[in-house]
Amino acid sequence: MIPVDQEFTAGDLSGQPGDCLRAAVAAVLELPRDEVPHFLTVRADGDWLAALVEWASSRGYAVRWRDPAVWPVLEVTPGGVVIAVGKSPRAVHHAVVADAVSGELLHDPHPSRAGFTGPALAQLLLVPAPHADRSPS
Repeated sequence: MIPVDQEFTAGDLSGQPGDCLRAAVAAVLELPRDEVPHFLTVRADGDWLAALVEWASSRGYAVRWRDPAVWPVLEVTPGGVVIAVGKSPRAVHHAVVADAVSGELLHDPHPSRAGFTGPALAQLLLVPAPHADRSPS
């Protein structure tokens, strides 16, 4: 995992929705942020999860959505990390990078580094798809 910070924050002057998920995916896969799409803006219907699944599949990864009460994560994840989703102090859903075994916060892509106001609400796992080519497409 390499720390990657988000470019847009919810309510900033850009008018873009926050891109914490984009930054967290880039951090987990150790990619430059600009190589990962801003999932909240990809699809006209706003389905960020479908956009993430489609993009991850094109890179040779499967996306798993899990209950955060299920620790540790037993599936192989890049770098042994997961994307945790929860409520930020700014009262919006937020994505961070957490340790797959302990659930410990490893990187918050928001400039505040404040994490969550409570427990994680979900885990997103990026796991290698069997026999997949993970080269950039």
